[in-house]
Amino acid sequence: MTAPSQRVAATVMLLDLESLNRSPLALDPFNYTVVPHFIRPAEAALVQADFPVIGAPGLLPVKTTRHGPRFAALIRELQSEAVAQWPSAAATGPFTATSHTSVSGAT
Repeated sequence: MTAPSQRVAATVMLLDLESLNRSPLALDPFNYTVVPHFIRPAEAALVQADFPVIGAPGLLPVKTTRHGPRFAALIRELQSEAVAQWPSAAATGPFTATSHTSVSGAT
């Protein structure tokens, strides 16, 4: 878990929401999008360094992992209202950012 003294300032934006808004929503075979540089390049290495170390494949609730402040900030942004509002009302189907860390088991 993130110690209060290690929290990232709320003003740091890790995600490029403009890139998300410019990215098309694909509907087949399911709803998805690909967002180039969705995590801002200046922040990407810091976020990566704060990812939790997980020794086995699986799907883990984020709150059960030990991670750094940039990773915690990333999760907060992914769960923010701004991300939840995408895609626009004109698009069809659900799109949800979840609070799980997926690990493939690949090294």
